[in-house]
Amino acid sequence: MRITAISDTHNKHKYIDTRAFADTDILIHAGDFTGNGSRHQAIAFLQWFEALPVKHKIFVAGNHDGACSTSEWPEILAQYAPNCHYLYNSSVTIDGYKIWGSPYSNIFGNWEFMEDDLELADIWDTIPKDTDIVVTHGPAYGIGDLVDNDYEPGRDKHVGSQSLKDRLKKLKNLKLHVTGHIHESYSTYLGKWTTVNASICDANYTPFNQPISIHLEDK
Repeated sequence: MRITAISDTHNKHKYIDTRAFADTDILIHAGDFTGNGSRHQAIAFLQWFEALPVKHKIFVAGNHDGACSTSEWPEILAQYAPNCHYLYNSSVTIDGYKIWGSPYSNIFGNWEFMEDDLELADIWDTIPKDTDIVVTHGPAYGIGDLVDNDYEPGRDKHVGSQSLKDRLKKLKNLKLHVTGHIHESYSTYLGKWTTVNASICDANYTPFNQPISIHLEDK
């Protein structure tokens, strides 16, 4: 099972070399596919994502993706991405792997899909205990969440969700956590489970980083 992850493309998805998706079984986008949250940018992404020659495609929204919170979003999805799986605090099972996804992250500014950590805990508690892969726009505390904030001395540079980290520890089947949001923490993190911060754009919103592929054993 080859899983390829991307995130935080910010309307610059066409700069990605799609040869990176060759032989991919599941392509996951962890949110922030638009730059300004507009309907136009959302549709442009969906058309690109839908057309990719990958059998299974999964995505969540991110704090930039305001179009996803509008009443017309279900209609947009049905028209432009009928063969993709959009997850909103929900699951899909593919080839035996249960995958749960959410657009939420910790509060930072005035954006979509953000809550404080106590409220996030209620969302994370709905992750089924038998989940194999978790996709969240915002990272868990201490894993792929390190920001460059030297301009704010004394502030914790880790900005992920502690309640998410606590919940992930309770998922006995967890193999992979795909996230993004914190562009400067793009990398793969190995531990009890593998975490991928798949942000394509760097801290300057330049689409510099490459998709990340992970291999899991077939079920």
